[in-house]
Amino acid sequence: MQHIYFINDKKVTRVIDPTPDNNYNRYLLISNWGQNAIIRSTTYPYNPTLYSPLGETKIKVLYSEYGSLLGTAVLNDFEAIGINQVYPYNNSSYEIKKIDLRKQTPLWSYRISLPTELDRPRIEDPKIIEKTNTHLTYGFSYVEYSGNKGVIMFKVNIENGEVEYL
Repeated sequence: MQHIYFINDKKVTRVIDPTPDNNYNRYLLISNWGQNAIIRSTTYPYNPTLYSPLGETKIKVLYSEYGSLLGTAVLNDFEAIGINQVYPYNNSSYEIKKIDLRKQTPLWSYRISLPTELDRPRIEDPKIIEKTNTHLTYGFSYVEYSGNKGVIMFKVNIENGEVEYL
């Protein structure tokens, strides 16, 4: 059986025992979240919970899609900005959103338009190029069917989601 140990100054500060009595199933997944960690069960009910480095429970995570965001920039203990593909799943349908783990819906979201003149591009996962206190700059690398390569860059305002293509 798998246990999770939180260790600080060479001392165990907390042990999570993933038994059904503790609202977890047998196996757990751990995701980094800045200095913290989100731990959840691998089967329903998932019960994702945010823990501090000492093992203190910070919150029960309500935003369920935190793990599907690409190019995630954790802003503080609860908020992050990330990108995900949206339906229809093709190489030009992406959405950038600011989430709060304490809420079930994004704080804001913005549909990203990739150039339509690209010839059947293969888009790589977005990468954070630069992070400031007010903006994030992202880059999507791509390879067209013809072999041409390029990068699509844009800057997003952290507070309101305004996007500027570069």
